[in-house]
Amino acid sequence: MAKTGYQRLYGFDRIRKNSAFSSELRHQIELQLSSNSRDGEGGFYDGWVTVNTVWASVNPISAKQRTYYNSISTEITHVIKIRGDVDCLDTYQVKFGDRLFEILTVENIQENDVQKILVCKERSR
Repeated sequence: MAKTGYQRLYGFDRIRKNSAFSSELRHQIELQLSSNSRDGEGGFYDGWVTVNTVWASVNPISAKQRTYYNSISTEITHVIKIRGDVDCLDTYQVKFGDRLFEILTVENIQENDVQKILVCKERSR
């Protein structure tokens, strides 16, 4: 039986429980929110504040996924999977070691808070 839809693109069964994919979440990432703070001279400094540190699966996308995402004219480099109960918005950024990822979309598969897919683009510092 051929896999279709999200199963083909992301390589996981959408109805698995949190404990079933815990072995996939082997990378520790920081979810960061943009913050404006005063610089002491009357201006503001734009920086990033860590909101949450979570376990995730950070995967570069395959050629098949790149073809799919190019149809919506975005430059996708990585797909990050996290647990569904973690609060995450597309205004956040992901810090993975020294690497930074801009979150383009947050997908809550079937809206059941089991797993969230972060479609990201790697940024230079």
